[in-house]
Amino acid sequence: MKKIKIANATFMIASETNALMWEDSIIDPSIDIKYLENSNVKLVYISHGHADHFRQAHFLRQKGALVLASKKETMFIQEPAINVRAMFSWAALPPAMVTRFFQGEACQVDMYTENAHDYPIQVIPLPGHSIGHVGFLLPSKVLYCGDALWQRKNWELFPLPYMIDIDQVRNSIDKIKNLEYKWLLPGHGELMSKEESMKDLDYELDKISEIEDIILEILVTPMNIEDLAKNISIKLHLIDRVNQYWLTLVVLKAFLCNLFEREIVDCQYEDYRALWKVKR
Repeated sequence: MKKIKIANATFMIASETNALMWEDSIIDPSIDIKYLENSNVKLVYISHGHADHFRQAHFLRQKGALVLASKKETMFIQEPAINVRAMFSWAALPPAMVTRFFQGEACQVDMYTENAHDYPIQVIPLPGHSIGHVGFLLPSKVLYCGDALWQRKNWELFPLPYMIDIDQVRNSIDKIKNLEYKWLLPGHGELMSKEESMKDLDYELDKISEIEDIILEILVTPMNIEDLAKNISIKLHLIDRVNQYWLTLVVLKAFLCNLFEREIVDCQYEDYRALWKVKR
């Protein structure tokens, strides 16, 4: 973990989840608390309600900072268990089965980003990874895109990133490509120039299409989502762990809904099972 100057009054703190600091504001404070103990942070911006992006927000709020998040993400930040329940069809998922990225201390949100018109940091809606995910464009032309972009290196390590709406993910990537920025910082990964980021943005679009093709290849044989999850997990060499399994089901449901709406796959119900198949 290290603090790196990007531009005037703009610093990134490189970590498992990157934080971005500009003047007296910080974006996604999930860093080591030693970087925050003597800080004079007045505004805390949160890109979305996954706990690995707001882990220290409650600490900064106790010190007097105002916390800002989008209206749709606020409930997850104020009650992280809601996100976990949503992943398990609203039943209570056992804690041992919950990924640590969804485990964190709740934090009260003081203002919706939709109402932050008088603040110099521009809020950019970038849904798809989560329902109300936003990015932040600083006056220094640094764009923090949170988890709207999964860098090429991350794809190599985690080849099925968390997505809940495939069309929104694609649209958010296209939106990023048309923004005016000099530097892009994702929530996970490395700082990139705009030119460098274009390659990774295109790469993500290609990988989404590749996953889609794999799903369609598997669904030549009709199967339920459990068998589809097993087949694609083997194909992509996913981590064989129960908390990854629950994430995989969510992502596959996002792809299946998208393919169904586009009339590429169909779903038939028989013998108490929903079977997905390629539409002929």
